[in-house]
Amino acid sequence: MIKIHISDELGKRRMTQKELAKATKIRPNTILELYHDLADKITFEQMNAICEAFDCQPGDLFEWVPGEQPCNKPLRRTAPKRPKLPEA
Repeated sequence: MIKIHISDELGKRRMTQKELAKATKIRPNTILELYHDLADKITFEQMNAICEAFDCQPGDLFEWVPGEQPCNKPLRRTAPKRPKLPEA
């Protein structure tokens, strides 16, 4: 499993998710998913932008942990579907 350490890097730099989103032009929701280690993919363009903003290497942001399985939990709950009303 790949672990994402963006939250650690933000903490070291005392930077907010919003500031990182603005500096990288990455959607705030994507930054949020990366921050909470919930993202299932990242583009090279996004990785490059984050490394540029942090002035770091990709290895500073990502760690491979052998034997661990990813836990793809949804970040937010989806609202229950509303029942259809009978037509008059």
